Amino acid sequence: MRPGRGVNHQPTNCEADVLVNSIGDLLEQEYGAGARISTNSWGGQSSEFGGEYTLRTREIDVAVWDREDFLVLFAAGNDGPSGFNDYAACKNCVAVGASE
Repeated sequence: MRPGRGVNHQPTNCEADVLVNSIGDLLEQEYGAGARISTNSWGGQSSEFGGEYTLRTREIDVAVWDREDFLVLFAAGNDGPSGFNDYAACKNCVAVGASE
């Protein structure tokens, strides 16, 4: 961890303390709080087939494109071999996956 930096926790909709209008807003809040690395492990497929480029995926791409010193990682999926998370389909983030 970089000296003078800490850990920033962003509640998600399932934690209901703080709700954001979009994933772009969430990433902007993280960046504004000093985060330069954002790790995200959200469950399941986001669309019917998974791995699709959606409006949310585009919001991630725009947020990262505008901030060259911001690294955003997403889990490729949390449902085993059954699907690929749409968030990990963005072009300006790193998708992280594993196999057995």
